[in-house]
Amino acid sequence: IDPEHKRKIIGDTFVKVVQEFLRENNFTFDDIILAQGTLRPDLIESASHLACQSGHADAIKTHHNDSPMVRELRKRNRVIEPLKDFHKDEVRQIGLTLGLHHDVVFRHPFPGPGLAIRILCADEPYMPNEQFSQTSTLLRTIVTYSTMVEKQYALLPTLDKIFTENEKLLLKTLTSPDQHDYTSVVLP
Repeated sequence: IDPEHKRKIIGDTFVKVVQEFLRENNFTFDDIILAQGTLRPDLIESASHLACQSGHADAIKTHHNDSPMVRELRKRNRVIEPLKDFHKDEVRQIGLTLGLHHDVVFRHPFPGPGLAIRILCADEPYMPNEQFSQTSTLLRTIVTYSTMVEKQYALLPTLDKIFTENEKLLLKTLTSPDQHDYTSVVLP
């Protein structure tokens, strides 16, 4: 999938999730204002009219906070972006001036769309079905390791070749049913 198309999908999906939440709680966008942490570089890279006074610019890349649906909400005055005129270094200075803790102000940024933006897309599955099935089974064995040890599961010799004794001990502790309950999902 074209990365630009993917970015627009993610941005619009965010708005659709907000719409669903509003609908479930008997609200519409007319009842709320969406607050976003949009920065000036986001708008410049997305070729937003908010950053380009001439009215035309080529997009470098669309940002999730400047998708087509977000732009529609802006036209209806349903979006507030108090940081839209600032760059990251200026926002950090504002944070320090407001007395925010240094660790908060200078933490490594995490993409707004979470890890969805990091998912690689292709027209074909990344791995053949046989490898996909084997990988899924192996991963499921790892996340339920303590149970698999008790049952003496057939894949344990494979894991014995992969993990050290200390790693297996840690894995057994971490996957103990009374400690944690993990689930694994492999995307094709």
